[in-house]
Amino acid sequence: MSSLSGFDELLVGFGQTLRQAGLSIGSDDILTFCSGVSHLDITDLMNVYWAGRATLVRRNDHVPIYNVVFQEYFLDIHET
Repeated sequence: MSSLSGFDELLVGFGQTLRQAGLSIGSDDILTFCSGVSHLDITDLMNVYWAGRATLVRRNDHVPIYNVVFQEYFLDIHET
């Protein structure tokens, strides 16, 4: 049984998806991301985007990967 809320599970899943896409993200990074988002208005998806960019992306060359994964994960937009 999970002690995470549904939204926390969504955020953790996003972090795991970024890992699968090749970003080096530790559990502490995901916790920092979740903590940061908890202080923001989550109805504005840009807040979630920037919280993730600030806490989960360490290298400039990972920004395009982050952008694609974010669009696919949260907006169901898939590039062809």
